[in-house]
Order: sequence, then C-alpha cells, then structure tokens
Amino acid sequence: MIHCWIRTSPYTLKDILADGRFKSQIETGYSLNAVEDAELRTKKDGGAVIYGYLCNQENGTPTHGRDLILNEYGTAAVRLSDSIKARTSFCISDSLYQDCELTPYSDEIIPANLDEIIPYVEAQYQSVSIEDIEEVVFQVHEGEREPCSIMATLQECSIPCSVHTIK
Repeated sequence: MIHCWIRTSPYTLKDILADGRFKSQIETGYSLNAVEDAELRTKKDGGAVIYGYLCNQENGTPTHGRDLILNEYGTAAVRLSDSIKARTSFCISDSLYQDCELTPYSDEIIPANLDEIIPYVEAQYQSVSIEDIEEVVFQVHEGEREPCSIMATLQECSIPCSVHTIK
C-alpha cells in the first residue's frame, strides 16, 4: 500500500503538535539547504506547499537502502492518513532543482518501483494538520537513545508512534 510521509526532526515535531499543523517553508523561513531554497520554492509553488514523499514501506524507509537522504530532513517519519491523497500531487525526484511535472495523486499512476526510485518520489501536500497524522515512526540508529519525550507527547495526543531501529 502506498503511504504519504513527511520527514521532520523530533524537535520540530513538538512545535508542529503545539501549532496544530505543519507550516510551509515560506512560513518558517527555513529549508534544509538554506533560506535561498525557501525563496526559490516560493517562486515555483507560491510557498503554500508542504513537502514529503511517497513510500510503500510501513516504517517510512524506502527499499533502495539510501534512507540517509531522507534522514537529512529529520528522523521522525510522519505517516499521513489516506485522506491526504485528495490534497496531494507528486513528481519523481526533487522539484526544487529539477523540472518535473507535478501530477495529482492517483494509485493507478504511481510507479510500481516506487521504493526503488532514488532519491525518492516527492509529494506535495496542501494544508496538513495534526489530524492528518496516522502515526510517527522514529528512525533511530542502533545504540542511540529513543526520543522518549516526544513519544510521550504523541501518546498524550493519541497519535501512535514507534521506533524503527537502523543497524
């Protein structure tokens, strides 16, 4: 089954829970690669989009084994409910640096080799609130501490969470 995901850090996730929604890069003024990225994204999409990715795996980790690419965006893999698909477009790769055609989400047109595509299949969501969160899977390397504080906060919000240990 195809799932819609967003990666973020456990620290940012606390802010998202407090705000009740995910914010766009233009609202936060931050992008992984610099402020210039947020400005470029604003020119491309108006700044109102929330970025994520599509993945078949229950733990939010593509099968191509290059999860490090996604971990750069954060180790909290947030799986969204299927209802978000009505507010989702996608493209192959990263739309910031490559011209790629955005396609409205449809199960029938998602590539069969979804989890093998490097770096990932980008998803663009319109307005994502905490009510859209189905679960959170924390990607934790073997020997690292689990993010107990944010896991407790998620449980208080009745949002399921788990840990996927990376060896």
